[in-house]
Amino acid sequence: RKMHDTDPEIATSFLMDHAVALPEPGKLTPLFPPVDAIGPRCDLVSPALVAHAASARLSVHPWTADEPAEIGRLLALGVASITTNVPEIALAVRADSGDAQTSPGLPLLNRENL
Repeated sequence: RKMHDTDPEIATSFLMDHAVALPEPGKLTPLFPPVDAIGPRCDLVSPALVAHAASARLSVHPWTADEPAEIGRLLALGVASITTNVPEIALAVRADSGDAQTSPGLPLLNRENL
C-alpha cells in the first residue's frame, strides 16, 4: 500500500503460495489488498483462477515454472507473465506454441524494452 501511496501509477501484485479468495468484481475483500495483479505459485493456476482474476480485473503472473510442460500449460491459460529460473526453456516453449513474439497475453521482454 505504501508503494501505491507513493506513486499511484506503480502496479502492485499480491503473491500467494496457497489458495485465497479473490475479490468479486467491483467489491473489496477485507483480507485481500487492493492490487493490480496476483502472483500465485504456478501449481495454483487453473482456468477458473485465471477467469476469476480477469473478472476482478487482475492480471495473473505465476511463479516459478521451470518444467516445459508447466510453462506450456500456463501459456495456454493466457497468463500475463511467468517467473522462471530457465528463461531459455520458457522462450523455446513459447516459440513452439506457435508465435515466437507473443503467446496469449505474454509479451517478449528483454533488456532493450524493459
